[in-house]
Amino acid sequence: MAQQLIYTSCPVSLVRGRSGFSTVARGAGMGEALASMVERCSSYDSSAVSGPVFSHRIVRCGSSNWHVLTRTCDCGTDYTNRNNYIAHHLVLSEEEAAGLACNSAQIMLYWDGWLDSWSGEPRYIDDVDLSGIPAPAELPARRWEKIFSDAGCAACLSESGGEIRGGRKDSPTILGLFAESLSLFVNPLDSWRVTYTTCYFGSDNSADFLWKGISASGQPPKPGVADLASGTAPELPNCRAAEYARTGELNNIEKFNLKAAKPEFGARRFEVVVPERRAPGSAAIILSGVVVALAILVAALLFVNFAEGAERFPADCPGTPAGDCGGIQNNLAKTQLF
Repeated sequence: MAQQLIYTSCPVSLVRGRSGFSTVARGAGMGEALASMVERCSSYDSSAVSGPVFSHRIVRCGSSNWHVLTRTCDCGTDYTNRNNYIAHHLVLSEEEAAGLACNSAQIMLYWDGWLDSWSGEPRYIDDVDLSGIPAPAELPARRWEKIFSDAGCAACLSESGGEIRGGRKDSPTILGLFAESLSLFVNPLDSWRVTYTTCYFGSDNSADFLWKGISASGQPPKPGVADLASGTAPELPNCRAAEYARTGELNNIEKFNLKAAKPEFGARRFEVVVPERRAPGSAAIILSGVVVALAILVAALLFVNFAEGAERFPADCPGTPAGDCGGIQNNLAKTQLF
């Protein structure tokens, strides 16, 4: 459900003690702080435009963001015989916007509850159900194709901004172009991040809008701006958005919200375990000492035995028992005879 607020010039306001331009009707559940912020979205300049102007703003009140859909138009003269206009606002929370099938421009195009004037006493009014608004297929972008000869020009408006240059009565046409460009967001919720106005006034805050309808005002078209009068649009790169605007057909990745597979490096199949180093215990120290002592003892015994054996053998026949030297010499002599 969307809350409503209606702002115009009236001798008696819904806010006690006020008169002139002020709120004459609003939803009973809308707080004063939010109502005050919505009132600030009610500007209109009859010298710059003829007919209704449509806008989408995002305002923050407290810890929440609110979507404000506004239609403003001239409504003759007020009770003081001065120029009057009426601003009719639909205010939605982010959760309410997420539950709608239409994008914001489609709601303003096809909702039939807009008021052109106000009569009667100020009062609280009911919220409105926007879920029943039909959501026609806006793609291929036939409006863009009709004016600019290429439906792909709908992609010249993006999340980084964009402008359409038109005349005093072109706001409804610009709103239709916005509806088609917003339909390029595959996820409808993403389109609600785009703010816009079909006619930007000098009193508006430029930071409030990503997309702007700007007045032609007799000046030649600016580069990078879509121009209704000349039917020219910025040159487009060969991008997927332009292709989608021309065909209105999603590929399987977009249709089923798939994510392209990416190669993944295999995980390590083993882990290197570093043994924990522990300080040797007392038992290990004792055992090591015993081993070293035994090794020293064995070496000493071998040395003693070797020394005793050296004393028993003659120096000229080392390692040969006494009395065998002659035998060896005789054997050598015999060998030399052959």
